[in-house]
Order: sequence, then C-alpha cells, then structure tokens
Amino acid sequence: MSDTPGGQPGGRDLVFIMVAICGAAVLGPMAFELVLPAMPAIVEALRAGEGDIELSVGLMSLALAIGQFFVGPSSDRFGRRRLLMGGLMVYIISTAAITFVPNFDWFLWVRFIQGLATAAFVLMSRTIIRDMFTGEQAARLLSFVYLSLSMSSVLSPFVGSQLLELYGWRADFYLLSALALIVLILVIAKLPETAPAGGGDYRGIVKLLGDYVRILRNPAFRANLAVNCMFSMGLISFVSASAPVYVTFLGESPEAYAVAVGIVFSGSVAGSLVSSRVVVGAGIHRVLLAAAILAAVSGTTLLSLSVAGVVSAVWITIPMFFFLFAFSLGSPQTIAAALTPFTHTAGTASSVFGLTQGLAIAGASFLLSAFADGTQWPMVIMVATVGITSLVLFLAFVHPRAGGAPATAAKSG
Repeated sequence: MSDTPGGQPGGRDLVFIMVAICGAAVLGPMAFELVLPAMPAIVEALRAGEGDIELSVGLMSLALAIGQFFVGPSSDRFGRRRLLMGGLMVYIISTAAITFVPNFDWFLWVRFIQGLATAAFVLMSRTIIRDMFTGEQAARLLSFVYLSLSMSSVLSPFVGSQLLELYGWRADFYLLSALALIVLILVIAKLPETAPAGGGDYRGIVKLLGDYVRILRNPAFRANLAVNCMFSMGLISFVSASAPVYVTFLGESPEAYAVAVGIVFSGSVAGSLVSSRVVVGAGIHRVLLAAAILAAVSGTTLLSLSVAGVVSAVWITIPMFFFLFAFSLGSPQTIAAALTPFTHTAGTASSVFGLTQGLAIAGASFLLSAFADGTQWPMVIMVATVGITSLVLFLAFVHPRAGGAPATAAKSG
C-alpha cells in the first residue's frame, strides 16, 4: 500500500515481518491452549467448582473484547508497533503473576488482565497485514498467520500436558512468560511501523463511537463479521468445554486429552494450508462458502452422533477436526473481506471486528458455564448451532462481491 511508511515489503523483509507477527499472534491462543490439560488440576488446586473452567475462558474472552475497543483506535493514532510492545509487556507481567495466585478468584482476575493484553496481539497481527496488503493477498498472508496459530494449537496441549506431568500447572505460565519475552525482543528488533503516515484523527470517545457506527453500516463488514463470530464461537466452545468433557466425563487422561486436542487442531493446520493455496485462484467468496458448508455439516454430525448415543473421545474428535478445518479455511476470508474497504481506519475497523467477535466468544463461554452439567451436551449443541447458523448467514447476507475487490479500499476509510 502506498500510504504505509515503507510500502509493500517483499523478500527477506516480509519474512522477518511475518515471523514477528506470527510469533505475537500465537501468544494469545497459547494462553488458552497450553493450559488446557492443566485446567482440571488448576480447578482442584485452587478449589474451584463446576463450570469455572468455562467461566475463566469467558472472562478472558470478555477482557479480550474490551481491550480491542481501545487498542485498535489507539493504534491508528499512536502506531501499531508501540501498542504491540505495550501489550507484550503487560502479558509478560500478568502471566508470571498467575503463578502466585492464592485461590481461583485471583486466578480469574489475573487472567482478565492477561486477556486485556492479548487484545494487542489479536488486533495488530491482522491490522499490520491490512496496512500492507488488501483483498486476496491479505487473505493469503492471514492464512499463514492462521497456519502458525494452528500449528501452535496442535503442539501446545502436548507441551502443556508434559509440563503438567513433570513440573505442575505453574510451569505452563513460566513458559508463556518466557516466550512472550522472546517475541518482544523480536518485535523491537525486526518489526517496522506500518500505520499510515500522520496517524489517526482521534478526537475523543464521541468520534470513536461515530467511527464504530459508520464501520458497522458497511454491509460487507457486517456480513463477514457475523459469519466469523459463528466460526469463533464454535472454536471457543471446544476450547472451554473440552477438558471437562474428555477428562472428567469420558475419563480420559490428560495425556490422551492432549492427543485428542492435537488431532482436532491439526484440522486447523490443514484448513490454513488449503486456504493459503487456493484463495488467490478461487477467490474469497468461494472459499468462504466451502468453509460455511463444512462447518454446518460437521456441527450437525457431532449433534447427530450424540442424539444417537454415540459418545466417545473418537466421535467427538473427528467432527471437531472438520469444524476446525472449516474455521481456518473461512476465518481469514472473513477478516480480509471485512477490512478491505478501510484504508486509514484499518485499526479502528479491526477493533470493531475484534470487539464484536470477543463479545460473541465470551457470550458462548458464559452460556457453556451456565449450562455445564458434566456431559458433552452443552458443547455439542453450541457447535451444531453456530455451524448451521454460519451457513445460513452466508447464504442470506454474503454477496459474491462481499470479498471486496482491492479497488474498494481507495473509496472508503
């Protein structure tokens, strides 16, 4: 893009930038996924109750949504790099502090602060790419970010379960702090500022809310955001409820649970790989349609198996593998299509996107916490509902032009 400080980078510069972005991006999901095998042990050690695992995920997701309300517009004014470094610093401190909490109430509050910091990673990873590219090229690079996220999701439960076995649950948070410190050093050394020259035109909360309303009036933005929220709610349903289902309800060991989670998230790896390879040729619209169909089919299959009484680790893992494939196949398309019309306010648009997505994720987690009954039913019903809804929303509201040609960026923002 011509209005970024350095234009469109290429070659070695782009490789370094993508490594920094991907490194920052994986820290947020790792805060959930590395800890997944340890959550039953944390609940027992800190004397928590049934549904508290889902509650902790919901509070952290809510913090993530609140943080994005401020991070996006602030990055338009002060720059992407500065916000990202600040978020990394808060993340390091809060993650280390979790190891000292005396009870589960304190655990929830510190995780809330960790969630606020995570907003910087989620927003800046996609906003920096949007600063440099639009349309299919942005979707392709976002697919690489999702690939990094997916690879991390596959490996994190394995690593977390081994750390739990060898050193206890606090070791997971020691590792997260150390990785965040490495990423901070990498960002300081390699990541340039990509925000448009001159910064954003920030004049206070009234203008900010006006910008939010204007962005939400864009039909392509709303449609793609709605589909993305469905995908994300399905993902978080598995993340927040799978540990009680596999370990407590089905009686699987933490190590077996880690294997199941790794298999499920390998679907996300496959989806990211396919997305990065086909989107430029097939187009955002066709790829997103395929993802919505697969999400609906896999969610329906998961529900049908439970209704038929087929409930086991295998028959939860297989449908969720395909749901996660759909998630990573479609999510980069929704983000790229939603942000393409916004050039000078990409950070604010990303903030609206992330805020709404975060509220949807938090709502799903709170519902799962409220209806937690020690069985698979709350998770299964949620995944099936959002899978079907994603397809309905796509067919009803996402027009073939909703992917947005890159030319639209010159007319908006």
